[in-house]
Amino acid sequence: MRFMSTHNDRPGGGLLIYVNSALCPKRRTDLEHPDSEYIALELNFPSLGPCFLFFCYRPPSCSPHSFFQIVSGNVTRISPHPLFLLGDFNAKHQSWDNRSPSNTAGTYFRNLLLDLSLTKCISSPTRFSPNSTSCSTLDLFATNRPDLLVHVSISDPISDHCCVSIHLRLEPPKQHSPSFELPD
Repeated sequence: MRFMSTHNDRPGGGLLIYVNSALCPKRRTDLEHPDSEYIALELNFPSLGPCFLFFCYRPPSCSPHSFFQIVSGNVTRISPHPLFLLGDFNAKHQSWDNRSPSNTAGTYFRNLLLDLSLTKCISSPTRFSPNSTSCSTLDLFATNRPDLLVHVSISDPISDHCCVSIHLRLEPPKQHSPSFELPD
């Protein structure tokens, strides 16, 4: 299944998420905000119950205060369910990337991690400048269930960003076969 979030006020950006339909994803627009690029999905797993995936893009021009306030409120709403928060937050912080100075968004994101007991799971650079003279860790992944993480891999850049693959230990929902009776 495909889920999209776009904007009309500028070129570029946006979110496009593909989820295997066997996972029965449900888009939770009640957890999204119309002024942000944010997709909230709910998946149900037999061993965990509902799990939430929040995909985010925070453009550099977006206020870190209001953006992270929305994210924090939504994380609090779905607590204590498993949460996987990922995206390009344009957030830099010395605690996960000592190659560049912290910015305001990085401070907000770090405070969000601490306040909500989330574990940040990416520590390698995910964005490279066009001339490859600098790199930074802008694409981040955090969760309240790090025990479900198998591994994170960062591939070569596909644009100025790398592709981030996240492998989780989750039991997929059972597929129900239609049942019918044969006549005697």
